Amino acid sequence: MSDDTPTLPHPYAYRAASVETMLQAVADLTSKWPQSYRELDAQVATYPNITCVPGGDHPQSIGLSLASLEGGDAAGRDDLYDGEYYMIPTNAYDAYETALDAQFGEGTEIERDDDMAHIEWYLDDGVRVTLSMLTWDITLMLEAPGTWESMEDLERRYHSDIDLYDPRRQTPPSGYY
Repeated sequence: MSDDTPTLPHPYAYRAASVETMLQAVADLTSKWPQSYRELDAQVATYPNITCVPGGDHPQSIGLSLASLEGGDAAGRDDLYDGEYYMIPTNAYDAYETALDAQFGEGTEIERDDDMAHIEWYLDDGVRVTLSMLTWDITLMLEAPGTWESMEDLERRYHSDIDLYDPRRQTPPSGYY
């Protein structure tokens, strides 16, 4: 697979991970999920901008900015010029989505418009992987089994008439958007 790292016109390059690096991060971080904080601390040396949502002995979720995987950082990106944000090249998000679809099956698209997108994959072990794009940043979120709300939980809480669905089928319910 070729390097699908997107770029903006020089010198304003958006730093995003290659597809191979992104897939390796998913494999590394989900291989022993949920990981203990001690195990996750060892991963931070490889993936320096991991953010955690605490939850007892294990984090409930971890987030990873894909800009950080190739040595970029949120504070140092050249993504702002003359007071206007550059949009991420379309191929960046699409390349990640295609690679994750090939790895885990077709994802469930939650939202997509010009500057925002969210797609979810549900792994066999109950981990939810979410690829998100918000204007100038692409992030990957991994959530441990039993820590994210299913449609059944939402149905009970809000007594709504949204359709229930099995997330492993990758079929979004009507009325979910």
